[in-house]
Amino acid sequence: MASGLGLSLTALVLGSLPAPVVAKLYSCEDARGRLMLRDVPCKSGEKSRDPVEKSRTARPASTAAPATRTVQTITEAEVQAVVDAMDAAMARRDFVAILAYVSSDAVFEVEYRLPQGLRFMRFKKDEYAVYLRDGAALVSGYDYRRENTRILLSPGSHYAEFITTLRETVRVQGKSLHGVTRSKSMVEMRDGRPQITLVRAVTTFDSPAADEDTGKNKARGKDSGR
Repeated sequence: MASGLGLSLTALVLGSLPAPVVAKLYSCEDARGRLMLRDVPCKSGEKSRDPVEKSRTARPASTAAPATRTVQTITEAEVQAVVDAMDAAMARRDFVAILAYVSSDAVFEVEYRLPQGLRFMRFKKDEYAVYLRDGAALVSGYDYRRENTRILLSPGSHYAEFITTLRETVRVQGKSLHGVTRSKSMVEMRDGRPQITLVRAVTTFDSPAADEDTGKNKARGKDSGR
């Protein structure tokens, strides 16, 4: 997703942070088909999206409450519109517009594979907003190219996932840092409009030293060809 900018820029300020302890997370689906992440097992009436938990947490059919509420469905065109709008907002560096496509209870889970080592971060929307703005303040330029975006609708079209790859270049203090972000994002209808509710991403950055060596080797090749 276009929010790969925020996920990547955040990595620039993580070098001195300790890796947090990753607690077990439970993926639960409520009666409206919405997916939520919890630190505790799913509540009664919710369905677990974790295969090993399904038989233990699902409510027996004889006691299940009848579905009385209309579940909002989503279309592939609506998801594509979110992707395109966030791309446009990213090009403008319009962070307010970007965050407007993120639900208030959204969760971001990001693994950063940095030259300094591996980092895992988990954000809520307000935390993501802070890192997005702070990270952007550190860089003098950002370029990205989206590749291989796929949109998958759930059975019944209660929610959708889009899987994408971003190739990125971030310029910090005159130096370029190249990276690739692969992410899977969930989009649901909230209050009549599609919003991103969950992002899981892995960002891998090349070592700046490796880039410098590549540049030196190219320069030597040109000199030797003279």
